[in-house]
Amino acid sequence: MRRGGFSLIEILLVLALMAIGGTVVILNFTAYTDRGEQNDAAELLTQAVRKARFYAVQDRRETRLRFDPEGGRLVVERETVTLHAETLRPEFRGNGRGFITFLQVPSAEGLSPPPLVTAAREPLAAVRFAPDGSCTPFAAEINTGYGTPQRVAFDPFSNLRKAME
Repeated sequence: MRRGGFSLIEILLVLALMAIGGTVVILNFTAYTDRGEQNDAAELLTQAVRKARFYAVQDRRETRLRFDPEGGRLVVERETVTLHAETLRPEFRGNGRGFITFLQVPSAEGLSPPPLVTAAREPLAAVRFAPDGSCTPFAAEINTGYGTPQRVAFDPFSNLRKAME
């Protein structure tokens, strides 16, 4: 009569499968968190755009959005008054490697389709938001100092990000 239980080979096989599965889960989790950190600056930029547009419409006065490299912040301001600030990760502060550059997107001429967002080259010190909620057509280049810079473009009449062509 045979005894119940598992052989040593079965136990080792299960342990090996668990180790492989654990490795896959850990690698996917670290890739997910790394991707989340890269999108962090883009998400904060989206929030700052919303706030700048909101303040411009609410107060019926022009607001500006700019990147403050010393403080590592996205600043929404009117004249010299700071209305809102989004603080970015440490690599965007002071002597860090990260920075955000605003680039003006050329306007469309007549009834021709708008130019590609990738054609944006002229830097802007700040993005201006008019009292009606519209803004300068712009793209933002987010450079974390690691890898390729990410370019994000916004619709000048809404808070939506535009697809990169």
